[in-house]
Amino acid sequence: METQDSAPYAILGDVLFRCLMGWEHFEATRAANYAEHAVIEGKPRLQWTGDGLETLNIVMGFHVLYCDPDFAMRHLRRRLADHKAMALVLVNGFYRGRYVLTELSEGIRHTDPQGNTIAMEVRATLKEWVGTAAASDTGVAISTNGASLCGSVKS
Repeated sequence: METQDSAPYAILGDVLFRCLMGWEHFEATRAANYAEHAVIEGKPRLQWTGDGLETLNIVMGFHVLYCDPDFAMRHLRRRLADHKAMALVLVNGFYRGRYVLTELSEGIRHTDPQGNTIAMEVRATLKEWVGTAAASDTGVAISTNGASLCGSVKS
């Protein structure tokens, strides 16, 4: 996250990643969705129903030499609790898309004698967001139809 001496590596919403060597691991998963239809006296048939959402799995190392690991982790936890879609832009200017943070995992690797974190590994899972930038708390899949939370499904 916050690094004093290195250039920004990526931006996720307002989270600025400054890394010495980039992410330790970056994995993108894409899928296609299919409905399975049973047929009489034969194997079922598949029908493509649409593309799945992209999922990103990112592993980062936070170390006191280039950031405050506990502060960086608190910042990511706040973004997880916000439930908001954020733009992901890489340092080369590539706009990856909008994603929501769906899972965070942290593993403390080293502490000092007082228990302060020296190094930790953080795993983050992001899921692609398809919708408008100004989505409500209920998301763009549900139209609140005025004051009613039982709205219609939007396309």
